[in-house]
Amino acid sequence: MMAIVLRGATPAPLLFRAFKRLLMLFALVSMMTACTSGQVLSPAEVQAHGKASFRGSSSKVHRACVDALKILGYQITVERPEKGLIVTDRKLLGVQAFASGDKYAASATAVQYSMQYTVELAASSGGEVSVVATPALFANADDMSSKPVWKLDGPNGMRANWKELFDKIQSLL
Repeated sequence: MMAIVLRGATPAPLLFRAFKRLLMLFALVSMMTACTSGQVLSPAEVQAHGKASFRGSSSKVHRACVDALKILGYQITVERPEKGLIVTDRKLLGVQAFASGDKYAASATAVQYSMQYTVELAASSGGEVSVVATPALFANADDMSSKPVWKLDGPNGMRANWKELFDKIQSLL
């Protein structure tokens, strides 16, 4: 958390105008990037769109999953091929700024939004490997995953993220 505080009876006019512009910029960025409304990401949604099957051995699909996640900017924190488990570190999605104040005092705080994946692999009959990629969304250290904050559709929605991940895995097999 970052806080900026100005105190005094009459701040310098130039500094006051610059700070007021900064507060307006923070408010504009906050409105444009707000992560306050959306949908809940249900287990049914994960099963419907966050699951894919790939032809190949478990080890090849596991390696393709790890490589695809790295290409997409995720660092791997847990990799257990024998258990069919991959967990990424949190990847920064963006920062939202909040500001408040008056002509005597002001404060600004920033919230970092990040996402991580837990990927589970399971061999199925017919030489295919099932991959389930379950995302988690965080606001600073708070897990927001069960809240209605998910954007599912559109070019930056979760379904597009899954498609990008699964397309990348397929291309690496």
